[in-house]
Formats: sequence, C-alpha cells, structure tokens
Amino acid sequence: MKIIICLMFVLFFVSNNAISKQIHQHQPLDVGHLLNIPSVQLVLKKDEMAGWNLHIQTQNFTFTPENINQANRHNQGHAHLYINGVKATRLYGQWFYLSNFSKGQYNIKVSLNSNDHQQLMLLDEEISAEIILSVPLSEKF
Repeated sequence: MKIIICLMFVLFFVSNNAISKQIHQHQPLDVGHLLNIPSVQLVLKKDEMAGWNLHIQTQNFTFTPENINQANRHNQGHAHLYINGVKATRLYGQWFYLSNFSKGQYNIKVSLNSNDHQQLMLLDEEISAEIILSVPLSEKF
C-alpha cells in the first residue's frame, strides 16, 4: 500500500511539474521584419563592496516595466535573467546586482521579452547575451 501511495505521489509531482514548465514557456516573437532589430550585450563589473554589477546594454530596446502584461509594442519590454540555465528573475532596467555565489563558474544569460512576455527571436534564435561569472572564493553577504 505504501508503494502505491509513493508512486501516486511521484506521478502527481512529475505531471504537475511538467504542466508548470509548459505553462511558463513563452511564445516566440520574430522581430526580423523590424527596421531596428533589438540586441543585448552584458558587462560584469566587480562591486567594490561585494558581489558584481551586471550591466545590460541594449540597442533598439527600451525597458518598460510600466507596460508589463500589456499588448506588445515593438522594441519594448523586459528581460529574463538566467543563472546556469535556470530563470532567476525578470529584469526591468539596465543594471542588476549579483551576490551570494560560491566558488565556481556561472553562466549568466539575459534574454529580451516583449511586454506580453513573448521571447524576442531573430532567425529562430532568441535575442540574448551570455557571460561567464568566475568566482574565485565563496562570497556570502
């Protein structure tokens, strides 16, 4: 009986997790027809106190947190921050403070999204940038 209950729990958890991942995926939005194609670059700067400051440099793209969840407007929206492939948060501006990393290497990725959460794409590739954060020692703040 315990085995059946455990199996039911595992099946319930796995199916709900799969459904949740499907719901979270955003639709692609091809921007290849636009005159001014958005782009993004990343710069990491060590903070003098602790941690790192991530500078999200965009061209032909404006962060518009006041329009989140509204209809798409060309070249406007927000970004998503991923750390080692896992979405960490939304970004509504050009700077973000990163901290509390253990020693190691981390892949930092930022992708651009429309106001209505569509993933900006060009030629079937997401419009995003990646940079590696190398942490020589554990830093806890």
